[in-house]
Amino acid sequence: MKKNKLKILRLHDKFYLKENRYKKPKESFKFLVRLLKKLKLNFKNEIRIGDFGCGNGESSYYLINQFPKANIYGFDILPELINKAKKNVKNVKFFTGSVLDKNLTEYNTYDVSLLIGVLAIFDDFETALNNLIYWTKPNGKIYILSFFNNYPFDVNIKFSKSKNWQVKKPKFWESGYNVFSKQTISKFLKGKKRVKDFKFYDFFIKKSLKMNHKDYLRSWTINSNKKKLLINGTNLLHTFSFLEIKLKR
Repeated sequence: MKKNKLKILRLHDKFYLKENRYKKPKESFKFLVRLLKKLKLNFKNEIRIGDFGCGNGESSYYLINQFPKANIYGFDILPELINKAKKNVKNVKFFTGSVLDKNLTEYNTYDVSLLIGVLAIFDDFETALNNLIYWTKPNGKIYILSFFNNYPFDVNIKFSKSKNWQVKKPKFWESGYNVFSKQTISKFLKGKKRVKDFKFYDFFIKKSLKMNHKDYLRSWTINSNKKKLLINGTNLLHTFSFLEIKLKR
């Protein structure tokens, strides 16, 4: 008789319901904007940006203030977060839905497609990347912020809080810290006809973050070789990179 598999859930995103950092943008958002400003796209001519996994809209808020002429569309799977985004972010259109749903939006719609801090939730990356390529216009750009491994290993990580423990096993596992190798991602993208080129930009935070004793899943910084590294209560170092994908004309 087969044992029932434990459910794998993603619960931590709801902390964004309590967050109001719209006017205190993350360092990763600033890094992204620097990358976008290097593009030859004319952001004054109604560029379309798709912000997939936008959460409570903090990323979209920063983007629309940096590029006020752009048309920005935010998507997130949690209705509560989308409702909060609609209340707090003006001049951006928000919709409920998952980046894993190919029918979420239409083919060849966005000049720039974004997936910021979302890919690590999934046990595989293919569906999300295929959809982003499908939704992005020819000559468009895709930017993905995630954990990317410099070594040739893909790692699926599941965790459980101690309070979730019961005899012999936890009630369920949580997801959110999967790591895909740059080598595996590169192999995948090289096989895509629509992809012209791609590049990884390693991202290191510059300011110190303190440990949050109320939520050990929130990252904090430790110092190593004159760089600040991110870690959280899973005891895993977070090696972030932005993946830039350029599509063919």
